[in-house]
Amino acid sequence: FCLIWSSFDKLIASLGVFVFKFEYFGSFLYGFLNRLLLPLGLHSILSFPFDFTSLGGVEIVNGNTVRGLKNIFYEQLLDPSLVKFSSGFAKISSGFYLSIMFGLPGAALGVYKGIVHEDKNKVSALLLSGALTAFLTGITEPLEFLFIFTAPLLYFVHAAYSGFALLLANFFDVTIGNTFSTGFFDFFMFGILQGNSKTNWISVLPLGVIFFALYYFTFSWLYRYFDFQIFVTDDPFFEGQEGKLESLGIAHLLIQGLGGFDNITKLDVCSTRLHVDVVNTELVNDDLLKEAGVLKVVLVNGKVQLFYGTNVYYIKKAIDTYSPKSLFEASVMVAVDNVKKGFKTYIEMKEDKKLEKQGKSGKTYKISELEED
Repeated sequence: FCLIWSSFDKLIASLGVFVFKFEYFGSFLYGFLNRLLLPLGLHSILSFPFDFTSLGGVEIVNGNTVRGLKNIFYEQLLDPSLVKFSSGFAKISSGFYLSIMFGLPGAALGVYKGIVHEDKNKVSALLLSGALTAFLTGITEPLEFLFIFTAPLLYFVHAAYSGFALLLANFFDVTIGNTFSTGFFDFFMFGILQGNSKTNWISVLPLGVIFFALYYFTFSWLYRYFDFQIFVTDDPFFEGQEGKLESLGIAHLLIQGLGGFDNITKLDVCSTRLHVDVVNTELVNDDLLKEAGVLKVVLVNGKVQLFYGTNVYYIKKAIDTYSPKSLFEASVMVAVDNVKKGFKTYIEMKEDKKLEKQGKSGKTYKISELEED
């Protein structure tokens, strides 16, 4: 493991030198790899050295030597004499405003135009919420994982376009920083409010329109040409007693698939994944996890990533509230509800028979007479 990780570390260091040495192609490669590594959760490993070590640049700000792109950005925000933000943002960061804030909404619209089945309204709600989330906050997982699991080719195209976006941002010297992601909120605070002279944010607008159109026409054509299909199922979680029982049953399977409570040391969630720290990865049972609805299981350095989709927060809530007692209580409540429904059906059937007898004794006779008249 040490030899493998050492080689991987050297590869990232070499990539850092490559990105800053080979200007435009380096920017393209960084953006492309950043998106390709996201499904594995390794995109942070790629970006961390650039953000917080000398790979991201070394600059003198307010008389202090600062290393790492994020650190430089935070210091430059406090510098009243700043003329221009670090060019490092143009190389490996600002371009994501094009692909995320403009590109992904265009992709969502393009996919929507290509849908022909009866679930179009349900899918449109998913696409719209994902597009708004990407545009406003820069959170991309809802749309990106939708493409990964239903149309991987579309995701590969998105990764390539992300690299192209970084190349263009570098060419036009767009130096807009960010603290969280590259959505409109960060664009407004760290682009517009900082002034065009420091960031060249105005260039993002025409380029963004181009990327919106590029994504829209590409994704619309590819979706129809390859006949990709996106379907949305109704979410049963926490809808009535039966929904609660089903979600607790899923939580039970997940816990067993992860080796039991004793094997779980930490459980966290992001927009589409469960992040689980376990004591022994050999106790992880992929079959049980997939039976619980997990789309993909990834083991990284003793940590388990469970890809679920946008309903992952419901899953996390079910796990947090799960216990053998809660599962038993939910089962009892569903059984009681079923008995009530059965009794209600029995009463309704008796009423129907009673009305039927009354009709035969003469209540429908008058109606038939009117019909004859």
